[in-house]
Amino acid sequence: MQYLENINNRLGKVEKEINQLNERVDHIQFEKEIRNEEKNRKKQEIKRNQHQTYKTNETNQTEDNMEELENVNSRDEITQYLTQIMGKLNGMENKIAEAHQRLDRATGYQYGQNEGNTNTQNFY
Repeated sequence: MQYLENINNRLGKVEKEINQLNERVDHIQFEKEIRNEEKNRKKQEIKRNQHQTYKTNETNQTEDNMEELENVNSRDEITQYLTQIMGKLNGMENKIAEAHQRLDRATGYQYGQNEGNTNTQNFY
């Protein structure tokens, strides 16, 4: 009987050790799952960051392209306005020259574009 009790006690101790080992295995597996989940989360975060960086670079490139296009459009507009202004100035110069010619004809003076307003009337 004592022999059976000893075996029973030993079996109880073995069962207790098995339970402790199972708990350790469960704990190790749980920690491993947590590490794997953390690795996966970090991988996903890296992928998101890479994607965000790509999108940011793409957005920056798009913004740079749009800014360059706006600069080109602005230069084109400025060129167009300057061309209009030059055309108006040219027209004004022509009107001034015509006015000088009419004034010269009316007063008897001759106006040369390079010479300026000179008196060509001869006094004898």
